[in-house]
Amino acid sequence: MPMKRLSMRKLKEVLRLRYELGLGQRQIARSCSIAQGTVSEYLRRAQEAGVSWPLPEGWDERQLESALFGGTPRRPARRSNTTTCGVRPISIPRIPRGYSSSIQREENVC
Repeated sequence: MPMKRLSMRKLKEVLRLRYELGLGQRQIARSCSIAQGTVSEYLRRAQEAGVSWPLPEGWDERQLESALFGGTPRRPARRSNTTTCGVRPISIPRIPRGYSSSIQREENVC
C-alpha cells in the first residue's frame, strides 16, 4: 500500500534537521513524529534528486514536490461522503420533543 505523503512543511523540516543540524534518522523521526522508514525514504529521494538544505534560491513547495516525486504536483484529495470502508454515513432521525431520554435510548438499541 502506498504511503501517504508528508506535508511539504514537514518534509522541509526533515531536510533541515538532516543537513543543517546533522541529526540522525531516528532523531529526525522522533522530532517530527513520523516513522524512521519515512525519514529514510524521503532522504533517499532528496539525495537522488540532488536536493539538500537550504533549498535552491527561489524554490517553492511545488518545485520541491516535483523534484522528489516527479511529474506534476499532486492536488489535495477531494473528500468524499464515504468512510474508509466505502459505507456512507447514515443520518439518525431527531427524536421529537416530549420523548424522554429513556425512550430515546430504547429506540436506539439494536
